[in-house]
Amino acid sequence: MADGCLRRRRRWTITWACWAAFAFIAFLGPGLKLAGWVADLSPTTHVVVPPLGTIEALPIVALGAIAAVLCVAAAVGFRRRGCLRAEP
Repeated sequence: MADGCLRRRRRWTITWACWAAFAFIAFLGPGLKLAGWVADLSPTTHVVVPPLGTIEALPIVALGAIAAVLCVAAAVGFRRRGCLRAEP
């Protein structure tokens, strides 16, 4: 039981660390003049802001597909936890 708790906590920490890294790159990357490969790590650099350029469908569709896969994985994980099952 404790092993599963530690794995969940580790995943939670990794998830927030990734989010923080993406936010750091998105907000402070241009000001710090980070290298191009570092900026490419963040998904926000692959989607153009509409007033600043032409919109390409491929990056938006790819990010949408990744988001859909992650939502399905989250739903499966949530269902496995047994949170929705009534206890007798």
